[in-house]
Amino acid sequence: MIDLWPQWLRPLWLLAVPLLGWLLYKLWHRRKRAGRWQMILPPAFHGVLLGGGSGSTSKLPWIALGLAWALVVLALLGP
Repeated sequence: MIDLWPQWLRPLWLLAVPLLGWLLYKLWHRRKRAGRWQMILPPAFHGVLLGGGSGSTSKLPWIALGLAWALVVLALLGP
């Protein structure tokens, strides 16, 4: 039964998994903070630089980041 558990060479890399969770949470729930830029930039640049796009952002890059991070941690654990 003990042979089914993987024999990792570097198990301390598992400490990166909670960091991944925190990072993805922060990135997933971040809000645009354009208010500070409106105070710094001249009003002539507001329309060009602070357009904001369509307002809908894709979550696919954050999911890809999470999967890549998990694969990297798995590779760093060793055989």
